[in-house]
Amino acid sequence: MNELLMKMKNRNVDLIPTSYTFMLPWSDGFIRSYVCQRDNNVWILTITFPNPNGNATSKFHTHCVAVGKASSNHTAVIDYFLSEFETLMSGINVYCGMTCKFKRIQMGVLAYIADRPERSALLHTLHLGTYGKRSLWCANIDQVKLPYCQSCFDQEVNCLLERQNGPLDLSNCGRCCQWNMESSSPALRKKPSPENYPTTCDVASPVPPVERAVGLRFLKPVRLNFSWMVSALRFASHNVQTKRWNKKTLQAYLNCCAIPDKIVNMVWTKCRSDATALEVRSNYQEDDNEIDGESNIGESKKSDQHPIVLNSQDTIPKVWLACIVMSAWIDAGMHHIFHGVVADVIHYVGAFMKHHTKETPFHRSINPHLKEVQSLWLSWCRVKTFPKTQWLAEDELGFTRIIPFIYGQFFVNESIPSKCNTTQESWLYLQRVVSMLHVMVCMLMSPRDPNVSIIDRHVKIFLSCCHQYSTSYYDSNTIPFWASTGNFPSLLNLGEQIGQYGPLRWYWEGTRERFIQSVKKVLISMRKTDSYFARKMIIMQKLNVMEWLKEALKKNNDQELQRDYERMYYRYESFSVVKSKFERGVIMSGFVLPNRDDWIFIAFGERGAKMRFVGISLAQFDQAERNCGFVYGKCTMDKMHVVKDVDQKELDKKMIHYCLTLPNLKDDENFDHRYAIVYDDWDVRVSRGAAGKQLPSLCHILFG
Repeated sequence: MNELLMKMKNRNVDLIPTSYTFMLPWSDGFIRSYVCQRDNNVWILTITFPNPNGNATSKFHTHCVAVGKASSNHTAVIDYFLSEFETLMSGINVYCGMTCKFKRIQMGVLAYIADRPERSALLHTLHLGTYGKRSLWCANIDQVKLPYCQSCFDQEVNCLLERQNGPLDLSNCGRCCQWNMESSSPALRKKPSPENYPTTCDVASPVPPVERAVGLRFLKPVRLNFSWMVSALRFASHNVQTKRWNKKTLQAYLNCCAIPDKIVNMVWTKCRSDATALEVRSNYQEDDNEIDGESNIGESKKSDQHPIVLNSQDTIPKVWLACIVMSAWIDAGMHHIFHGVVADVIHYVGAFMKHHTKETPFHRSINPHLKEVQSLWLSWCRVKTFPKTQWLAEDELGFTRIIPFIYGQFFVNESIPSKCNTTQESWLYLQRVVSMLHVMVCMLMSPRDPNVSIIDRHVKIFLSCCHQYSTSYYDSNTIPFWASTGNFPSLLNLGEQIGQYGPLRWYWEGTRERFIQSVKKVLISMRKTDSYFARKMIIMQKLNVMEWLKEALKKNNDQELQRDYERMYYRYESFSVVKSKFERGVIMSGFVLPNRDDWIFIAFGERGAKMRFVGISLAQFDQAERNCGFVYGKCTMDKMHVVKDVDQKELDKKMIHYCLTLPNLKDDENFDHRYAIVYDDWDVRVSRGAAGKQLPSLCHILFG
């Protein structure tokens, strides 16, 4: 925000009194109906403004500004709004109803939020492929030398185990790049240039972009920015216009610059037509000179001194020249982490179970626990049962909160069949993947806001665990799953992004996704014409204004605003139900009160203004066991710890955290009241006392 504010102030050269603010554009497509999906896809663009009331789910500070068919080309729409953003950033005068005066405001785009396919389409960058897997980078993923070598991995793990927040003390390694694409290590392997990569260029060509000159045998990774891509496009356009390159050469060069084929085709068509026009014009001038004789010799020489300059500006996408920097098109958490990385890990763990004929028994054993969590209807931990079909992001989010418990039950109660090729190392590495996924996501989502360096180091440990599992379990000729998609390599961007733009939870797409429901209600009997969408846009704006007026009238009449109820904890029927669940090892919902560090509390009682609650003591929690990264401590509950007839509203105000108790169940042992405890703020319980509630970290059992 400081950088954006400085840019806007630099445009206010006359130092006119100005109010400065920001906005967050978001765009995506959605399915209007599951019948004929291809014909019912809709694309919308929304703008979110700062919300002074702090209600993230309110629809009154998010506005739909464009809607249309998802299959249409949205470049013209984006270009229009980019020009609007430019105007707003330079400053406009608006009428203020509070002061009844005109005021000058400047408004800049803090970040543009979109999932990976949408972002690639809007930025006109390569989506996946050889050079487009890592977001905002033009780089080949070196699956051999990019990850930690075993020595670097061991050093980093030992450092984090001994000093959780200790400094990074890894020296430059000659055997690996330590997950750094800009590493100076001799292990950095350059990607051989493709077959049709240009070897020559016109002598009058513009300066080529860094690391993409002609004649290169190997290509280095490059961090993308708009000026670099503009240089690449101008360099390529000139050589096509002068007929030094054919289309295959143009395509090979631009693809190596992470520029997609749609831009290649546009450049080829435009530049070849310009070159033909230039050739025709030159021939026309020569013919005139021959006809007019010596009278036109001077004009011909004058024309040679000032040759026609072909304009490549028309081939440059306007977004590359806009006021929004490329880094502002951020990787947001919902699609990247939960729909992407978490979903892929669930898939590969399921594939491991299926390969060992354990998938169906696992689903049968774990679904009762998931149904128990589902029955609580907690807004901060919503889950669905297996098999994984039509899971929403909130289901994957809730599942990630308890993922070490879910798969820990599999690891503690199952073993590798004796007659199989799976090694003990693969079994261990798979547990590391699950445990580190939970640790990494908790650090990314936690309001504690861990140090950016700590986040980046845990991201690299997680990727290393994925690499270890892939190389140990799959055939040596198989590409590791982390290197075959764009979500895993793009995790390396998050440390720097969070350092510049702040935590992922500030840019949660779910706030914008909720607006889709408001749009769906209006798109009745959907047509595919622009006039249909224009009429629906007017209806949407009118309905939104009417809802806004209703809210304003409620405020003026001092009526309590009706907000969506969010259940943070569950009230059970009676103490006997709570006692029975605790004894049997059933997942339960609880809460935490201030200054009661060694207790969690479970609410029960009939519906009404009064309720009761019982305490569960964590005094013996240090007598713990570890499983898949979770700490299962000894818990006790006594009828003497029951508090009766407490006013619910007053108690709700005192609650500081909410939690779930997760039992450590073993098939060959009786349940001994050992529970892991997860909290709504992504913390877990690791020991007794106030310091025992903290972010999860590397498990000493798995990594020691």
